[in-house]
Amino acid sequence: MSVATRSAKLLLGVSVAAILAAAFGGAQAQVASLPPPVASATDRNGVDLMSGTLSVPLPGISAGSNGSGISRVGSGYNLPYGDNFVGVINGASVTSAITVSLGGTSEQFNYLTFNSGTQLYTYGSDTGTGNSLTCTTNTLNLCYYIGSDGTKATFDRTQTGNYAIQASLGAVSKIEKPDGEELNFYYRSYIANASPLVKFLQVHSVTSSLGWMVKYELSDSASWIVPTKIYIVNTSTDHCDPTTYGTGGSDSCTVGTSWPTLNGSGGGGGGLVLDAAGTAATTTVTTSTVNGRALVTGITTPTGVSMSATLTGDKVTALTTSGQTWNYAYSDNSGIRTTTVSNPAGGTRVLVSNTSLSQVISDRDEEGRVTKYEYQNKRIYRVINPDATYSGATLTGGYTEYEYDARGNVTKTTVVPKDAIAGTTKNLVATAAYPASCPATDLKFCNQPTSVTDYNGLTTTYEYDTPVGGTPIPAAIW
Repeated sequence: MSVATRSAKLLLGVSVAAILAAAFGGAQAQVASLPPPVASATDRNGVDLMSGTLSVPLPGISAGSNGSGISRVGSGYNLPYGDNFVGVINGASVTSAITVSLGGTSEQFNYLTFNSGTQLYTYGSDTGTGNSLTCTTNTLNLCYYIGSDGTKATFDRTQTGNYAIQASLGAVSKIEKPDGEELNFYYRSYIANASPLVKFLQVHSVTSSLGWMVKYELSDSASWIVPTKIYIVNTSTDHCDPTTYGTGGSDSCTVGTSWPTLNGSGGGGGGLVLDAAGTAATTTVTTSTVNGRALVTGITTPTGVSMSATLTGDKVTALTTSGQTWNYAYSDNSGIRTTTVSNPAGGTRVLVSNTSLSQVISDRDEEGRVTKYEYQNKRIYRVINPDATYSGATLTGGYTEYEYDARGNVTKTTVVPKDAIAGTTKNLVATAAYPASCPATDLKFCNQPTSVTDYNGLTTTYEYDTPVGGTPIPAAIW
């Protein structure tokens, strides 16, 4: 019996097909790789049940179209400083484990060795993702992160802070994306106290090679560098110097065009009021400062919906919204945290996690259904469903297993139905193939699948072309 196949020939870069699709809403060939398993520790209220921190949705600003524009989105964490442009590295020193935080995710790298020839410190990913990290000596004071998708980020080790943006080893200065866009970052710092050191760090502008800038006007109110106004500038029509700022937070640019703007007031240890200019929509966020971080304790949306959290230390222990209260309790034992959430109706959710590895071990919902997660090489390799079946203590069905290559790409997903009988029950299997090697010059391609076979046995093969002589070849599917 033959296996049905189809092929998709994809172009990395701007193609005629992409232009036509953008103009007329046509579909483009998309790479459908096998999705990695996700174990969510965030509840319906936005509380991370591993860390105990609250994240809330915030208004953002954007300009331009998808693929050629720019947007600024608040992270809802570490307000008013955190947003999608925060990129930092933290650790005790360059010869210790380093955590890279970029694009809303964090990854730990373990120190490996110092190469006297290249004068680089090298590190290995804690979870084998295919991402890499190297750091220079104090002469250059730089670190280089390369993502498995080809994203390159340069971190400036002289841009440090322990309040506002927390960056003990440096902050991102440049990001080079696989599509060619380059982002450059400019900072302002403020030393409020020399001993013990209290140093605030804040982004004051971000520029894009696509012709955009995100500008932050800052205030020194109460020794906090607080954004009072954030707006987008089209640098092809309005000039704004990203590298300079005045005294007392005078960071404004005079522009001739009205661009998307977010006004802010407050900040520091109290709270933040955000107003998307021209919308009369005000969002008020309250915060509490713990160990230099402004943690969210509440929010009131433009429609009047409010949420209020009580903190014990740096963790949410109670949260009230619409007159209903959820209670949170944490119990730690040898690195294993059990978080119990009691809802207003009397139900409880219990999440067990390994906090040092940021791994969810099990999750019991309010109906008593338990989902379990098992790990190999710090990756999820098995998800056991609440209705899993056993023969004695042996798992027989109702679970999904995952296989990975050395770079962390999912290469096989096997779904074993409950009550499965070995040799009789047919499992559902999907596979993906990737290039065996992945040199740094090939990152745009080598972590994209060359073929994917779905649960029905349908195989899609992919070829990746780059423009030749500056003339793109249209993407096609057949």
